[in-house]
Amino acid sequence: MAPGDGWRYGAPGSGRTGYHGTKLVQPITGPPGMEVIEMSPGMAEDPAQVIPESLADLLERPLYAHMATVRPDGTPQVNPTWYRFDGEYVWLTATTYRQKYRNWQHQPATALSITDPGDPSRYLEVRGVVERIIPDPEGAEFVRLAERYGEPQGPPSDKAYRIAVAIRPRHTTTQ
Repeated sequence: MAPGDGWRYGAPGSGRTGYHGTKLVQPITGPPGMEVIEMSPGMAEDPAQVIPESLADLLERPLYAHMATVRPDGTPQVNPTWYRFDGEYVWLTATTYRQKYRNWQHQPATALSITDPGDPSRYLEVRGVVERIIPDPEGAEFVRLAERYGEPQGPPSDKAYRIAVAIRPRHTTTQ
């Protein structure tokens, strides 16, 4: 399956098609103008097997990842982000008005680079595809990540526009 196969998006009732021309599968309500993305299941590989055991701690620890997305004009965009790995997906949170959300609509391929702060030459690059974007109008994923990173707090003020993003790891590079 090529990156993006099965990518489905479009504002309910908009008639828009998504990446590779796939139509919206099921409408999900969200804030006005929110596009809902639901991808098809990924490759049969077990994502936990893609992650080298010797570097799994980099996903388990609350470290910052630098996430790369591809802009519609083909140029890269890289941002630091909080994340968590549940053994299947790398989860993060964003809002529907940020550029990375628009980038995923154009190209669902993404990569995360996580460096060991105690040994900067030790790192893990996780390449994958955004498979699920779930409206999160209560900001639950943000709250979960804030707790993981030792910054417990309530939902953010932009919670109405929050999304939970699931990235399926497909390949890694390491040092």
